[in-house]
Amino acid sequence: MSDARGVVFDVVGLDHRVTRASQKKLAQLVKDHREVECSLKRDPENEYDENAVKVYVDDPNFRAKKVHIGYLRRGTAKVLASGMDAERLTVRHCYLIYIDVEHGWGRVRVSFFKTPGNKPKFKT
Repeated sequence: MSDARGVVFDVVGLDHRVTRASQKKLAQLVKDHREVECSLKRDPENEYDENAVKVYVDDPNFRAKKVHIGYLRRGTAKVLASGMDAERLTVRHCYLIYIDVEHGWGRVRVSFFKTPGNKPKFKT
């Protein structure tokens, strides 16, 4: 899914990374502020997925330090990984825009810097 402000990706695995109380706090921050600052980081050493992309919350309203909250879905990570590794794909902005506390997943909106040849194909 995409719009003029970026591409929206699912974040999975929240139940494995942060407590329900923390998920509720994030959900409230999203509700109050609409967007919570995040960052993405490649995790090529991940034993389950060599293309893994970690999602961190960077918002000081949540915690003083970055917190790893989950991962982009496997299919999304596969599309982004090679571009991120080759530095052809650089995140400009990343915001947490939704949290489903009951099911332990969320969504981020990501925009990228425009660089020559950086046109990954996303299924929407």
